[in-house]
Amino acid sequence: MQAAVIESFGGPQVFEYRHLPVPVPKGRELLIRVKATSVNPLDCQIRRGNYKEQVSLPAILGHDVSGVVEAVGDAVRDFAEGDEVFYVPRIFGGPGSYAQYHVVEEAIVAHKPANLSHAQAAALPLAGGTAWDALVVRAALRVGESILIHAGAGGVGSLAVQLARAMGAQKSRVARLSAAAHFSNRQIHEQAYRRSVPGCLGHRNQLAACSASSALATASGSP
Repeated sequence: MQAAVIESFGGPQVFEYRHLPVPVPKGRELLIRVKATSVNPLDCQIRRGNYKEQVSLPAILGHDVSGVVEAVGDAVRDFAEGDEVFYVPRIFGGPGSYAQYHVVEEAIVAHKPANLSHAQAAALPLAGGTAWDALVVRAALRVGESILIHAGAGGVGSLAVQLARAMGAQKSRVARLSAAAHFSNRQIHEQAYRRSVPGCLGHRNQLAACSASSALATASGSP
């Protein structure tokens, strides 16, 4: 199989295409033919060397997968060859998704909804899981509460805006004004604030004054 491999840390130029053996699934593992993946800030941070202690070189990056089950281990129960799936590979848990094939334990895999393309599904797992963790698990957001979503036009932020809307929260989003039109075109109605320190802090203080009925979600990216 072909894979994008890094043997040193640095800019995008450190990627090299390599021909590697196709991995073999064992036990409750699945072999996935990768149809789509993504580039997350985490991938850029790892590539630059921010997590040298957790990453052994050479390494295959990639933390989103949408694909098709190519083969299954002998103990797999919930998936079969041909199933369309999507998932987040375990972070720092082995080779990532920048390859034609990826082996993963079935416990962290989900069936891909039929109404999503592979490209759409590959944009969801890591960013969507982060948004869910911030709003549902950590903030325990409830109907009618106010939430300020910083960097609301980014991957995590844009999903957090939609999730907050679905949960019935009162949303405010901080983003560049050029990005505000992106949301208006999709009929997501909330206030957008020019991304500046005084503006962000001022509205954050307004939310903090609401005490238990407010939350702050920060979803900053990384080039």
